[in-house]
Amino acid sequence: MINDIELKGRTKTEVLNLFGSPTKGAITNVWTYKITSNNLDKEITIYFDPENGKVLLYDYEKV
Repeated sequence: MINDIELKGRTKTEVLNLFGSPTKGAITNVWTYKITSNNLDKEITIYFDPENGKVLLYDYEKV
């Protein structure tokens, strides 16, 4: 799922529309999601630019 979506440059609103409310960090510039895809649990961390609110980078790991 995350492999098919390019997040870099998206706004917080766009990320909310894709994934819903984050598991952690909703009021900060670092959001974390726990997602199950293809029977694998993943934790996705998304880092937003504090100046323009767009995704700077993201990372995920299998949990």
